[in-house]
Amino acid sequence: MPVPSIMPPKTNQVSSSRWRIGVIATLVLIPVALHAVLLLPEIRLPIPSQNDDGMHYLYVQRANEALTNGDNPFDFWVSELGYGFPQFHYYQHLPHLAVVLLHRMLLKQLALLTVFNLVRYLLLIGFPITVFWSMRAMEFSMGGSAAAAAFASLLSGYFARLGFEYESYLWSGYGMYTQLWAMHLIFLWLGCIQRLLVRGIGYLSAIVVTSALVLSHPFYAYMAGATTIAVLIVNVGFSWCALVRCLVRLSIVGAFALMITSYFWLPFFLLRGYFNVAYGGVYSAALSQSTVHVPHAYPPLSMMLGVGVWTVFHSWRVAMVALLILLGITTPFILRTKAAALALAIFALWLVLFFAPLVAPNLVAALPMRAALDFRRFVGGIDLGAILLVGAAGEWLWKQFAGFREPWSAVVPGMIILIVLSPLIRERWIRDVRNTTTMEAIAPRIDAGSDLQRIVEKLKTEPSARVFLPKLGPNMVLTFFGIPTTYAGQMLSLDSMLPFDRIDPVYSNIFNVGYFVLPAFGPAPNFLTPILATNELILYRTDHSSYAQFGSVRWGRIDAAGLAASQYLLYAENFKWLRDGDAAAGKFIRWNFPDRRPQVGVPGPGGPDSGKVTAEKFSSQRIDLTVDCREDATLIFKLTFHPNWHVTIDGIERAPFMVSPSYLAVAVPAGHHEVRAEYRSSKLKKMLLIFGALILLATTLFRNRLRLIEDFSMFHV
Repeated sequence: MPVPSIMPPKTNQVSSSRWRIGVIATLVLIPVALHAVLLLPEIRLPIPSQNDDGMHYLYVQRANEALTNGDNPFDFWVSELGYGFPQFHYYQHLPHLAVVLLHRMLLKQLALLTVFNLVRYLLLIGFPITVFWSMRAMEFSMGGSAAAAAFASLLSGYFARLGFEYESYLWSGYGMYTQLWAMHLIFLWLGCIQRLLVRGIGYLSAIVVTSALVLSHPFYAYMAGATTIAVLIVNVGFSWCALVRCLVRLSIVGAFALMITSYFWLPFFLLRGYFNVAYGGVYSAALSQSTVHVPHAYPPLSMMLGVGVWTVFHSWRVAMVALLILLGITTPFILRTKAAALALAIFALWLVLFFAPLVAPNLVAALPMRAALDFRRFVGGIDLGAILLVGAAGEWLWKQFAGFREPWSAVVPGMIILIVLSPLIRERWIRDVRNTTTMEAIAPRIDAGSDLQRIVEKLKTEPSARVFLPKLGPNMVLTFFGIPTTYAGQMLSLDSMLPFDRIDPVYSNIFNVGYFVLPAFGPAPNFLTPILATNELILYRTDHSSYAQFGSVRWGRIDAAGLAASQYLLYAENFKWLRDGDAAAGKFIRWNFPDRRPQVGVPGPGGPDSGKVTAEKFSSQRIDLTVDCREDATLIFKLTFHPNWHVTIDGIERAPFMVSPSYLAVAVPAGHHEVRAEYRSSKLKKMLLIFGALILLATTLFRNRLRLIEDFSMFHV
């Protein structure tokens, strides 16, 4: 009896079939199903986060609270982190507002925390679907797109875990919630842009996705802009006409996205002096001055390819994945497709930029906004390119079996891809199970009745003041519950880097730390009064705290070229002020910052004993004080200065100013007064919000006419 051949008759045409679609769907849905099951505890166990998700959930709570109170949910004061900061004025916020919107669309039937965790869960399990759609839009084959989708959520990093690896997002990982959105959006952006540049369609989707990326993660929007270089190189070639057309299309998308998001970036740049760029600059400078030796025997590109693939993707169980990526690097020369060339170009671009501080410091110096760049985050660009390369390798593999009879033409490459990825699936399984085990082990320690929960409940009944804990983990738990701490958060404010590292009454007074959480064993300073004792911790209170005090003020001056240099000098002077005794004596420095022009607001001549705060009422957006002054004096609010703070004395608005360490201050005349400090979103931001909404509406209604702008531009060019 003859053995049936797996080769089709020569007259048959190989086409998509139900077998092919079934295998492709299986490849995409296996990681989706895997994570859907293994990550259920992320929803099932609503326990406080000990990573950055605690901070992100705080933003969600405060945005929901602002909307309830009639405040601007796009710009409000967050008092719980460090010494306060208007996070949404400078920080990405679309992912947080999306949770608030979904919570209200569900008629508040689900708890806010449940909605937050549900959004995280859906984004985690749905990433392979996003990758598949985006790569199809980039004109990868279905087989290649399926291979990349199967690989996308299984990344396993050895060196840097700030990219697409799921440890960046899980409860036991880093909790980088906004980057989870950006991971999806940069793929969608790439698919939309590639489709627009190649086929000239999809203006609306490209504009909406670009705008969403800017509002979800400006750093990834920056990365998208850099990725455009690779996109242009691949799509333009040596055609001047193609270059002009691509630039026109990109300009249209960029112009509309900038108008839609103007409420975010324009106020940001107008008041960028109060945003801490020095922190990122310190890291960039450290990298650029690294003493790491790069052997001259290895050309930089080959070194980066080898070291990059090994250190970023290697894990002891998944060496085959590194080989798959290396295979993808060769596919542009084999397949000669634009999609494969795009994958290699993006991967090479981000390898160069990731390692630039070590091998190309001159390139780092030429990058825009380099002072605020965190080059570690560029590993996300390498992950992006690697997923595309796996798609190119999968496309090549699929073509090798195109001549086989069905179902073998689909089953064989599908099985090979699963076999290659099986070690990675196993490793992902182990890591997700470990995440669940950690959550279940931690839950009793921070659940109802635990030491930390008892402390949280006690603090909610006490007068408002900041809390100091010696360890970061409990700080994040208190942040999760909206308890003010000295934790600096994202280090966005100018005073966030000043250390609170001494348990003494002077520091307690300067930073308004009214509560200390210390281990139950060991002695405590005499100025602390215990108010709650648990098995492992004791909550102490001090009377040396208030959100305001009077002080004497002398004039200071910052002479430095450039914003980053000015901030370095401001930090150095404030650190010196904190350590040299002036802070303890109630002596402050009046700063003309961020520029050196004379500013309104003249300090009063009085000193620390010239006035007294007799009553204090604190809320998230406002402080109400009753004060008595025997002479003109300066009242210092122990919260971060920002121009959006408005201070009134007996109902009359007065000009506030900045004093060390970047605190808000105002001159108060002699007598009895009612003083109110209130954070208000600027009128400009509200006007730009309306403007952006109208532009988005017009773009949606007249999306079919955007092509006319392109034709008009091309005609004049």
